[in-house]
Amino acid sequence: MTTELVQESQRFSKELRYELRKGLKDHTCRMQQREKAQVEKSAQDFRKHTQSVSATQRLEFERFCKPMFSAVTDQLNEMREAISELKLQLHDKSKPSAKEQ
Repeated sequence: MTTELVQESQRFSKELRYELRKGLKDHTCRMQQREKAQVEKSAQDFRKHTQSVSATQRLEFERFCKPMFSAVTDQLNEMREAISELKLQLHDKSKPSAKEQ
C-alpha cells in the first residue's frame, strides 16, 4: 500500500510539474503576444501622431510662412532690380561723355 501511495504521489507530482510547465509556457507565450501587440499598437499610434503633426505643420506653413516667404521674395526681387538700376546709372556716370572726349 505504501509503495502504491509513493508511486501515485510521484505520478501526481510528475503530472503537476508537467501541467505547471505547460501553463507557464502558455502564460509566457500569451504575455509575449500581448507585449508584441502593445508594441505594434504604440508604433502605429506614433506613426499616426507623426503624420498628423506633419499635416498640421504643413498647414501652418501654408497659412503663415508661405505668405511671409512670398513677401520677402518679392522684396528681394525689388531690391535686385533697384541694385541693377543703380549699377546701370553708376556705369553710365563713369563713362566719359562725348563732350568730355
